[in-house]
Amino acid sequence: MLWYFHGNMHKDVAKDIAGRSIDILGLSKIAKDQLSDLRQVDLSSAPNHFHRLDFNVEDPDNENSAMLQYFQLGLNDDNDRRELMNRVVLQYLDEPCFDQLRTKEQLGYVVFSRPRSQRDVIGAWVLVQSPGKDCLYVRDRIQVWLAKMRKKVQALTEEDFKVPVGAVRINLQEKDKNMSEEAARMLGELTSHRYNFKRQEENLVTLDTLTLDEFKAHFESLFFQPGNGNRLDMQYHSKKHLDNPTPAGEAPATEESKTDGEASEPEPEIDNSTERKHSSVSHFKKRMGLFTDTFQNNYIHFNGKL
Repeated sequence: MLWYFHGNMHKDVAKDIAGRSIDILGLSKIAKDQLSDLRQVDLSSAPNHFHRLDFNVEDPDNENSAMLQYFQLGLNDDNDRRELMNRVVLQYLDEPCFDQLRTKEQLGYVVFSRPRSQRDVIGAWVLVQSPGKDCLYVRDRIQVWLAKMRKKVQALTEEDFKVPVGAVRINLQEKDKNMSEEAARMLGELTSHRYNFKRQEENLVTLDTLTLDEFKAHFESLFFQPGNGNRLDMQYHSKKHLDNPTPAGEAPATEESKTDGEASEPEPEIDNSTERKHSSVSHFKKRMGLFTDTFQNNYIHFNGKL
């Protein structure tokens, strides 16, 4: 059990409170290596397929289906370089994702892309909640959007690259506004057992060393691995869309206008042939490898001194 006290309190008082609580609750110590680990599924353990899980929306009157695509990159590195680049890539995609899938194609009100980091496993996810289109349609529109963004990333210039880097820098430079934010930041270091309370300053130094070539390679590795082996699709189907699926090949709605005689750019072809559909979450987990629990490993090798 991790005890964390933050505020105007002497360490002896904190230790006394923890000690008395342990006695009252009847807690006993166990060896570090006997602690239960929390391990993330390693999608790369089945590299030739992307994975699909289906769920039905319980409320039959809720017309919204939801499509969540998760892309897993792997473990972070010791100096957070990988995670920082992941934040820069997703910062770059943030506005185009909303603009294309929400504003132009009008798929739904809830549309966004975000970086994800869970127990040192980093990746990204794209979420679209749609009352008008079913999950398979939305899935393909996300893939078309990413394929178009791939071309833009390949043509990105150094000046373009500075924009998302600058946005991430502003976020990193932001000071804790109150004690609650400071406590949450410190608690994150304690629960990960990394104890780097100067992470903000060090990340800012690392951020300035990221390169455009790294950015392009990161984007490619995150979204376009062979066979899409790092991807998991979670599809939440409303009764409306189960009863009335979106017709295959239906053209997307768009607010884009073209002048007379202007040719439309052909849509990229989407290949879903490597999809592997799982009957349940337990079926999926039993067939996948697992990452090492780095948090537990950090704790086991921690000598108790900061």
